[in-house]
Amino acid sequence: MNELTEITEAAGRFGLALSTLRFWERRGLLGSHRRSGRRCYDAAQLYRIALIHLWRETGLMSIRDIGALVNRRAADADWRDRVTTQIDAVDAQVAKLNAAREYLAHLRECPHDGPPEECAGFRALVNHHKRRSNR
Repeated sequence: MNELTEITEAAGRFGLALSTLRFWERRGLLGSHRRSGRRCYDAAQLYRIALIHLWRETGLMSIRDIGALVNRRAADADWRDRVTTQIDAVDAQVAKLNAAREYLAHLRECPHDGPPEECAGFRALVNHHKRRSNR
């Protein structure tokens, strides 16, 4: 059998609570082995933990969507639609974050010391983003 990693070590490695790994297992996202009555994970499951953690942290993905991805079957095309939906959500979030960064950068560099709404440059920037989002 492959080398096994106990649940406490796996949780620590990824900065996760033990309850999180147990929850993911109950939801069918992970499988574990038992050694002396304790949950242990092989290399494939550690990789799966890394993927699930990454998707939860950066992909705005629900447990249900992650389950559809990790447990997909070749005949199930629904997972591709879920991925496309997630890509669209990430793109929208990136656009919002880029706009927020642009606003903050302008405020930092702006020579106008009054409220932002009195700054012609800031108003132009906000109007520009409003026009782009209304398209």
